[in-house]
Amino acid sequence: MNFRLKPASLIALSLIVLVVFGASGALLFGAYVRHSEGVVIRAVGSWLPAAKVGSRSIRYGEYLDHVDAAAKFMAIQGPAEGLSGAMTDAERAGALDRAVRIHAVQEMADEMNIVVTPLDLDRAIDQTLMQAGTSTTIGEFREYLDKVYGWNEDEFKRFILGPALLEEGVKRAFVRDGKTEADFTAELDRRMSEPYAKRYLKFSN
Repeated sequence: MNFRLKPASLIALSLIVLVVFGASGALLFGAYVRHSEGVVIRAVGSWLPAAKVGSRSIRYGEYLDHVDAAAKFMAIQGPAEGLSGAMTDAERAGALDRAVRIHAVQEMADEMNIVVTPLDLDRAIDQTLMQAGTSTTIGEFREYLDKVYGWNEDEFKRFILGPALLEEGVKRAFVRDGKTEADFTAELDRRMSEPYAKRYLKFSN
């Protein structure tokens, strides 16, 4: 049996194909050329790959999480240091590098069976409060994070404390295995560099 599309159906199908390819092209252009941070790319393009570390993929949405965290920090700390407080390509590249570093450390931690638990994070917060003084409360600490960095406690744990604890744990494991901190740094650098790590977003200097 011969199957033929009617002219009207053929036109409709052609329009659908054009729209799909046009939308895909616009999405890719927005992510990889313009490095869009708008609501559209967040809604439909967060799955796009921004980078890769070994077999671990870093999606565009995760990259934007790091951009948002850096933007909050820059908005407060930038003017305090005589800067505009606006994000630049250098800060965006730094945000992507932080995501790459976190994944590289996480990969090493997985290989060594090292984990950071929610209890570890809470204990680290308690230790920070103790070092700050017996009169410092968790409420005051949260106010400090918001005022100085623009972050809440969960963001502080995710972007700063958690990665720092995990990296320190991996570093200690290297030393326990008879290696040095320099060995750890060299291995981390290797995993963050080409060809092991691939960054699909390119920024101007």
